[in-house]
Amino acid sequence: MNKEIELKPCPFCGANAKLCHPNTPEIKLVVCENWDCNLANCHTHTDVWNTRPIETQLQAENTRLQARLGTSYTGHLEKENSRLRGALEKIVDKAKKCGAISTNNSLIEIGKTALQHNEEQDGM
Repeated sequence: MNKEIELKPCPFCGANAKLCHPNTPEIKLVVCENWDCNLANCHTHTDVWNTRPIETQLQAENTRLQARLGTSYTGHLEKENSRLRGALEKIVDKAKKCGAISTNNSLIEIGKTALQHNEEQDGM
């Protein structure tokens, strides 16, 4: 029974690995296909080659932290977006009250006007 062995990439350079004796299933030695890598000439048993406990633990921890960060970071962004939107609405209300902008202006128009004003100020 010739079972296909799935090999992980080289742990040092990331290149593909290959079986040294692919037609002899009882000899399970692997080398890196990248001849510039130190493992290109190092014959390693497939069980050792594919065993990377630290890598597996780090991937699990990375996944856990990404899920945690994704949730908290998204929540942080939504909170900050809400805070900035509220501040912008206060600015717009004050500008309308003092007549700096008309009540018909949209936020986009107000933003464009503010950018033009800043560009004019920078040009002086």
